[in-house]
Amino acid sequence: MLAATVALGLVLVVSGPAIASAESPSPSPTVGSSPSEPANPPGSTDASPRDYNGAAWVVVAALVVVALVGGGTFYLTRTRRIDLRQVSTREDELRADRERSKTDR
Repeated sequence: MLAATVALGLVLVVSGPAIASAESPSPSPTVGSSPSEPANPPGSTDASPRDYNGAAWVVVAALVVVALVGGGTFYLTRTRRIDLRQVSTREDELRADRERSKTDR
């Protein structure tokens, strides 16, 4: 199975450039094509405030999630449907001591 996986991977790697060159057009411009603007290189000063239009929605979504989780936990705690305290009874302590003494032997 490992040999078949390796063989398939090698076939895909070797045939990858041939398949890509046969299917995709040449990236170089052709005669008569309209010039396209080059992409901004990393670190260029051509930043736009419109690049951050969606940032407010990310903050709003995070606040909504925090409010839902916090509000739900508060509601379940106040209505005593969930108990987040770790309270043990005397019987629980005695049972735990017996279990510990069994494993110490």
